[in-house]
Amino acid sequence: MINKFKLYLPIFLFLISTSVFAETFDESKEISTDTEEQQKFNENNITLTIESGATLSRNGSMVIHVNSKTNATVIVESGATVTSLGATSSNAIQGKTQSGLTVTNSGTISAGSSKAINLMDATNSTITNNHGAVIKSNTNTVTFTENSGEPDNVTITNSGEIYAEEVTTDNSSNNAIKSETGTNNITITNNANGHIYNNNNASTALNGSTVFIGALSKGTLTNSGKIENKAGVDAFALGIDGKGNIITLKDGGRIIGKINIKGEEHTIKVQHGAGQSYYYPTHGTGTYSLEDLDGNQIVKGSIGSVSQNSSENIDEQLGYRSLNIRKTLNRYKISDSFNQGVTWADTYASYSKREENIGRLAMGYGMSSAAINIIRPLNNKNIILNYETSKQDFNKNHEVKKDSVLAGTSFKGKNNINSFILAGVSRHNSKRNILTNTTASGDLDLRDNYSSYEFHFGSKFENDLIPALGINASHSYTPKHSESQFYNWDKKHVTNVSLDLSDNYNLINKENSKLILSWILDGRKMFLGKSQTYSVNGSEAKFFQNDNLTEEATLSLGINYEKKLLNTGKLLISFDGQKSSQDVNSINANISYVIQM
Repeated sequence: MINKFKLYLPIFLFLISTSVFAETFDESKEISTDTEEQQKFNENNITLTIESGATLSRNGSMVIHVNSKTNATVIVESGATVTSLGATSSNAIQGKTQSGLTVTNSGTISAGSSKAINLMDATNSTITNNHGAVIKSNTNTVTFTENSGEPDNVTITNSGEIYAEEVTTDNSSNNAIKSETGTNNITITNNANGHIYNNNNASTALNGSTVFIGALSKGTLTNSGKIENKAGVDAFALGIDGKGNIITLKDGGRIIGKINIKGEEHTIKVQHGAGQSYYYPTHGTGTYSLEDLDGNQIVKGSIGSVSQNSSENIDEQLGYRSLNIRKTLNRYKISDSFNQGVTWADTYASYSKREENIGRLAMGYGMSSAAINIIRPLNNKNIILNYETSKQDFNKNHEVKKDSVLAGTSFKGKNNINSFILAGVSRHNSKRNILTNTTASGDLDLRDNYSSYEFHFGSKFENDLIPALGINASHSYTPKHSESQFYNWDKKHVTNVSLDLSDNYNLINKENSKLILSWILDGRKMFLGKSQTYSVNGSEAKFFQNDNLTEEATLSLGINYEKKLLNTGKLLISFDGQKSSQDVNSINANISYVIQM
């Protein structure tokens, strides 16, 4: 008899202590002061609110026990805490075998061991973690698992922090969010302020991924924030298994760590913005399709895309260079320097802006440039030298600096035809920021230095009675080049042909000063170079420029003023504005002082 008493005494004392520190309630309630009593739901459709400043803690598991009830609601206000204390405690909120649980957290929910929120065999559950709120445990922070039922219709929306604290190096399981393969209809949204992380270098994605989605079907993850495995970029940040899951990487969202894909028929969607370059290598044997929601060309073999900014823009910039040559020659011609056969030089500065057109994948940019032109008469011809430096800032973190030199000649032919021929070289220095899961910051600056070569020709028929008619051709050649370790560009030839009409009007024509209005209307078409072959980490692709981007009409209006200041000198000033059918607006200013020797 005594032996039996000794045997059951510990069990009896445990049951007594459990009932003493547990409170069962059957109607909605609020907790406004600190308490260590377990809160156990005893009815359906009721709400438990932990008010700001209150701490609900328990030295054991199941601090809040939903107790298989339907449509339970737990609200943790800002400044409130729900925590299971002790190194072996778990399930701060036990949502097992229930339906319709809603957890809204603006404070802190934590477990000393595992599972801050446990949704085993749960259905129709919703967890919202607001900005500034924390859900944490030592391991496996929020889990959806199958035991005897099938977890279904679970939604997590995170704008705060969800993380697993333990540094795991022994290949054990430790995920911040985990849905195993028996789950279904899982929806996870990590908003722009959301940060989900763990610290686990396990060799399997199931054990080590920060977020693991193994839904049977219809698992969805949308990330606009940060998902990070703090064990490093060689650890798993995202694991996908099962069938038909959809992953959407949005806006400025970051994935830091490896992406592992198993199973089949998954879809990876990217929405980082038109023109944003990115590179996410993938691991695993799963099958998936890719889609860029902004229309960027996406390349499989990894999840990769690179904006065609510089490639798509070659014909446009080639056309503007040709137009600037013609405007320079016109300024020289209407100056007295032309008639007096003296060496002439001018400097100019310009700024151009193109509006973005996502439908045509025309990337917006701002471009500033400065140049000097020197024209020297020699044996009925003019020797021309041009140097230009420019900086082009494209949308989505891509800039190209360029230094160019052109040299050639202009000459007068028969029947009032004036012509020019120039050729030269440009040196490009490109800096592009891409999004990637291969760095600790989630992005990477890529550098590219390469040269291109160009040729310009033009002839203009002039008549005093009608505007001058010109025909022009330009060609550019860019050799193969590599942009760091990810992107490789094949050689590219581009050829433009344009027709223009132009004229000048003397507004003031005095001995010591001249004021002349000039205009030029140019119509350009690209005849060669519409496609660009390139590769992303060895996976080859070909980009075809939108047809609407290969043609352009440009109108330029200018005002030119020349003033004789000394017996041997003249000041020349001109301004012109330029507008094109490619939504490019430019303003140019020229100034020079010519000394007659």
